[in-house]
Amino acid sequence: MGPDGVYKAILDRAFKNDSTGEKCALFRNVFEVILGVQKPLGILSLVNIGNLTESQVETVVAEFRSILKIENGVVSVIHKSVKDYLSDPTDVTRHTRFNQ
Repeated sequence: MGPDGVYKAILDRAFKNDSTGEKCALFRNVFEVILGVQKPLGILSLVNIGNLTESQVETVVAEFRSILKIENGVVSVIHKSVKDYLSDPTDVTRHTRFNQ
């Protein structure tokens, strides 16, 4: 299984019981900031830029530690392929799910 398969499995497992879409929306809001900035940011910067609560950001960061790197309080994706996977406009399923 390549990186895309791993990322798909992680996300499928995380959103398996998300019938309301609330968890997916929060994930999308936090990851939009993480993926949209030029350099990695700390939790409080993510909170301020994303207009989110500290609790929301910490929840997403804790749940998705398998694809995030937290080093000296700075949050970033573990590899460029995570960003590529989440922002691939050619994947209709992913595009619909995460880019609404």
